[in-house]
Amino acid sequence: MSKQPDPWRSLTGEIVALKRRVDDLARRSPYTGTGMAPNGDNGLTVDGDLNIADVGRLSFPAGGSMLANDLQGRQYAYLGGYVTNGFGMTLTRLNGQPALVFADDDTLLEAVQRLRLFDSNGKPLITEDSTGSGAAWPLAPIPFSGMSWATWDNNTTTGWVTVASALTYKSSARLYAVANHIADGTAAGEVRLLANGSQLGPTATVANLAMGQTTFGTPAALPGAIGDPITLELQARNTSGSGKTYARITTAMQWPSA
Repeated sequence: MSKQPDPWRSLTGEIVALKRRVDDLARRSPYTGTGMAPNGDNGLTVDGDLNIADVGRLSFPAGGSMLANDLQGRQYAYLGGYVTNGFGMTLTRLNGQPALVFADDDTLLEAVQRLRLFDSNGKPLITEDSTGSGAAWPLAPIPFSGMSWATWDNNTTTGWVTVASALTYKSSARLYAVANHIADGTAAGEVRLLANGSQLGPTATVANLAMGQTTFGTPAALPGAIGDPITLELQARNTSGSGKTYARITTAMQWPSA
């Protein structure tokens, strides 16, 4: 048998080597070396980073979901559908209690995603009403004030005197406050509201034997930074006649900037 020419022998070797590589690729998983592996029939596990380009998109077109667990397998984030046919997002604390829920996940099945914030024991801090009508929690206080003004704090002098005060901490930008006032005898007077020594809103004129009401600001800006202590003082004085100038705060609440 004659010896094959060198070119034929080289070509045969290349074909054999190429076939070996094709067979090797056929036996290998398409995910080898990618950090990815199949998870069930329709799942994919990624061990590492999944980078999506600027024009890319991670899409859940058929109601899919995204679940994030820590290294101990504890769920801390969920985005997707709920068993109530709603959808939304949940952030969970390490103790298993929800921290933040933005979802339609209750039994009413209303087509509204409600926002709820919980403490570490799962108790609500801020929640929306289930029908979308304002807040469900916290419950807003509605203070009542007695109308027997003869028992109210008062001042008989012409100098400003603090007849009521309160200490709080600034949590919002402004303050909404309303006071009732009246003067007895032959007196007339004035009432004002201070925050850390600075006047808020107008100086109210107090009529003799006629009940008046003043709103201090619309609302009025509070001094200081968020978290600063705020001392509020309701002050009264006589401006004419003889008698007492009475004043009482009927409502006061901190107010957002807009």
